[in-house]
Amino acid sequence: MTLKYKTIGILFVIFLFNSLNVFVQENKKFNGPKILFNPKEITVYDDKGKVIKKKLVNNYSYEELAIRREVKERVCEKMGLKSSMEACKKKLDGKFNMEVNKLMKVVRLKKDDKIKFINGNGDLVKEIDLKTEEKLKEKTFNKQKKIIKIATDKSVAFSKNNRFIGINIRESNLGEIDKKGNEKSYMGEGGGRGKFQLLNEEGNIVWEKEFPEGVITYLSPEPLISDNGNMVVIQTEDINRRGGYSNKVYVFDKNGSEILVVPDEKNNKEDIRLSRVGEISPNGKYLGIRVKDRKTGRNRYYARFINLTTKAYWDSKENLFILNISDEGI
Repeated sequence: MTLKYKTIGILFVIFLFNSLNVFVQENKKFNGPKILFNPKEITVYDDKGKVIKKKLVNNYSYEELAIRREVKERVCEKMGLKSSMEACKKKLDGKFNMEVNKLMKVVRLKKDDKIKFINGNGDLVKEIDLKTEEKLKEKTFNKQKKIIKIATDKSVAFSKNNRFIGINIRESNLGEIDKKGNEKSYMGEGGGRGKFQLLNEEGNIVWEKEFPEGVITYLSPEPLISDNGNMVVIQTEDINRRGGYSNKVYVFDKNGSEILVVPDEKNNKEDIRLSRVGEISPNGKYLGIRVKDRKTGRNRYYARFINLTTKAYWDSKENLFILNISDEGI
C-alpha cells in the first residue's frame, strides 16, 4: 500500500472515529441522568432515510423542542426558507410539514404512570408508581373513632428543563366503613390533606412538605418549579370548618421553607382572592399570578408580578394572562 493510500485510510479512520464520537455525545446529551414520565419516542432521519438518533423524551420538554427546532431548521435550509413562518406566508406550510414528517417520527408509548429515573449510562435506577391507592384508616370525629376509607392520588409536575420533578400527593376521604364492613357516606366525606415531594434527576428527595388537615394540594393546575429547583410554587384549596374554601399560593425555597403565601390573611388585610398561578422565571426569582379584587364588589381580575427575593410586587391595570417570565422579570 502506498503512502498516499495509507494517509487516506488513516484520515478516513480519524473521520469515522470523530463522527462516531459526535454521534455518541449527541445521543448521550439527554440520555441521563434524566427523568421520564409517560414519554414518547422521537426518531430523526437523514435525507436518505437513515436513522440519525432515537430518543425517549417527555411531552413538550426542552429536549423535544430542541429536536423539533433542529429538524425544522434542516427543512428550512432544504427549501431555501428563513423560518417556518415564511413557509406559512408563502403558503408552503403543507409541503413544509411533509418534509418535517419525513425527517422525524414521533410515537406515543403506552402509558404506565410510572416515573423512571435514568442514570448517565442510560440505566433505570429508580421507579415510582403513581397509581391510585385505597386504604382504611382510623380517625376521630366528634370524639368518636371511625374507620375511614381513604384514596391517595398522585400527579407530577416537571421543571421546564426536566431536572426536577414534583410529586403532588392528595389524600381524600371516600367514606366510612361500619361495623359490618359496609361503606357509607358521612359528614367528613371529601376532606383530606395534601403532601408535596421535590425530587432531583437522580431520584433523591430534595425536600417534602405535608400540609395540615383541610389543605389540599391541587392536582391541577400543576405546581411551578424553577429550573434550578430553588423555588417551588404550589396552589392549594384550603377548606375551613364551615365548609367554605379558598385558593392560596404557597412558595417554598430550595430547603422546603415557606417564604410566601398569597393571599396572606394573617399578615395582610388586602382583600383579594387567588384566581390561578401563572408562571415562574427559570431562575426562580420572579412569579406571576392572577388575582381577583374583592374590594370593588365586581369581578375585576388582574395580574400580579412578584420578586420572590425582595417580596416586592406590582399589579397590572388590565386582566393579563401570563404565558412566560424571563430571568429578568420580563
